[in-house]
This record gives sequence, C-alpha cells and structure tokens, in this order.
Amino acid sequence: MPNWLLALLIGGGIGLAVSPIIRRGSVRREALVGGAAAQLLHGLACVLQSAATPVGFAAALLLRDDPPLSRLVIGTVLALGCSLAGLLVLLPFGLIESLTVRRRADQIALPEIPQDGN
Repeated sequence: MPNWLLALLIGGGIGLAVSPIIRRGSVRREALVGGAAAQLLHGLACVLQSAATPVGFAAALLLRDDPPLSRLVIGTVLALGCSLAGLLVLLPFGLIESLTVRRRADQIALPEIPQDGN
C-alpha cells in the first residue's frame, strides 16, 4: 500500500473519531432543517474537514524517506484535497438547507395588516 494512501486512511480514521464533536457543536449553533440527506452531507463534510490536518501530518511522517520538499508538497496536496472535498460536499448540503428553509417560509401564513381606511 502506498504511503500516501496509508496517510489518507490514518487521517480519515482520526477525522471519524473527532468529527462527532465538531458536528454536535455545529448543530448546537444552528439547527439542521433539511432532513436525513442534510444530516448525512453535514456529517460527511465534518469528517472530511476534520481529517485534513491529520492527513497532512500523517503524510509528512510516513513519507520520511522522500526529500523534504516532496513530503511538504504531498502532505499539503492531500490536506487541501480533504478540505476541498469537504467544501464540495457542503454545496449540495447548502442547497438542501436553503430550499427547505424557503419552502417552510412559504408555508407560514403571515397575518394580514388591517387597513385604516385613511
């Protein structure tokens, strides 16, 4: 197994372990209204974002036989790849959330303001 793939697995495992804490804090700040799909995408984005730093560190440690610049580049690319993947997952999550909020806002009946006759 290549070292960069091992770094992704190690960082992903750490991300899986840390992400429930991050996810709970995020949901505590702002509730999810998009249903099960939004919860799944939000959880996946939390895993990917929280795995980015461990992936970079694991790559730097596992690629110790490579030249330092190569370790830096590979670790940075893997970490940025995890972050970018997390951001790409947040796009459909945001779409689901915004459509749900808009649909709920349309269903709320606003009280009519009485006209004075002036």
